[in-house]
Amino acid sequence: MGFVVGRSRAAFFVGLASAAFAVSSPMARLARPAHALFVAFGRVALAAIVLFALDPVRIWRQARDMDRTTRLRIVLCGALLGAHFALFQLGLDATSLPAAVSLVSLEPLGVVLAAFVFYGELPT
Repeated sequence: MGFVVGRSRAAFFVGLASAAFAVSSPMARLARPAHALFVAFGRVALAAIVLFALDPVRIWRQARDMDRTTRLRIVLCGALLGAHFALFQLGLDATSLPAAVSLVSLEPLGVVLAAFVFYGELPT
């Protein structure tokens, strides 16, 4: 029974992530009169708030227990994600939303190809 509950919970989160992914680019485009960095900050901040709300106690506990190097890496990853979102916003100014979303949607294919070329791994 636990397997079924785990699978349905996983399916719920995959569906939620897919819905968030599907609407994030059009919503970011609507917010585009704002500066690209502001839109990027908002996307990262909103994601952080939602993820924090899912399990705040464990997040606080793990943040307290991690070493300084790990914290620095996490901040760097957040900055890179924000830069990615800002560059995407600026790229939307140079192309259409459908073209930009089409390119972003090819990312999983790029990951699979890179994993095969560099590591010899195939998806399972």
